[in-house]
Amino acid sequence: ALDQLSVTVALPTIAGHFGTDLPTVQWIVVGHALTVSVMLLPMGGLSDIIGRKRVYVAGFILFILGAALAGSAATIATLIAARIIQGCGAAMAQSTGRAMILPIFSISERGKILGAQMSVVGSGAIAGPALGGLLVSTLGWRWVFLINLPLGILALAAVLILLNEPPLVPRGERPKFDWLGAVLSMGTLVVFLMAIANGLRLGWTSPAIVAGAAAFILLLALFIWWELRAPAPMLDLRLFKLPQFSLGVSTGYISFLGSFPVFF
Repeated sequence: ALDQLSVTVALPTIAGHFGTDLPTVQWIVVGHALTVSVMLLPMGGLSDIIGRKRVYVAGFILFILGAALAGSAATIATLIAARIIQGCGAAMAQSTGRAMILPIFSISERGKILGAQMSVVGSGAIAGPALGGLLVSTLGWRWVFLINLPLGILALAAVLILLNEPPLVPRGERPKFDWLGAVLSMGTLVVFLMAIANGLRLGWTSPAIVAGAAAFILLLALFIWWELRAPAPMLDLRLFKLPQFSLGVSTGYISFLGSFPVFF
């Protein structure tokens, strides 16, 4: 949260540095968010098979590497590519972090610990714009990326020292990775987000956007059909029959839908 929102504040300065416009420089944010959205489900599924700590640690390493590349980028294309690498790492960490927290605590304590975690996330979101503005005005825009190096290394060290990896399920009993579900979920989100991101530029009734909308509906229908039949689904859609689950997901969706445009 701190990274995403401090970077948003730096966008006009970055656009001026590279001599580009805001629709181009916005892909520093959009590319990162698109990558996180696309990779979140597959990385969560992968962590169930090979171990959550492994995926979490690998994600942090990728995130730190992406921050270093972004902070030293010589072109806008390199910067966007570095943010995509960061997005991969962020997806690996986000998809496993909460799953590793919950088993440590009893059921009666889980609401408390999830509230504590979300409070930290919220604090990062609040501090992000102010910290981003401070870094851009004092040290330069590159430091909105480079600040993640010491923070990321500190967090990675804490994970390696403090976090125990629970024993893996024996190989023969592990769920198989849902490759088709991963491809369909990634394709659905890529088509949807690309259509949304380019709708204003190309026109909402342009052939490309209309085709993208049709492809999204088709891919979403295929994803739902497959996930209801897959032996080890990427996302167990039957969970949405639980009112608490559906309400929680819907509330989170509306919250992010309302907050992120304001931050941008």
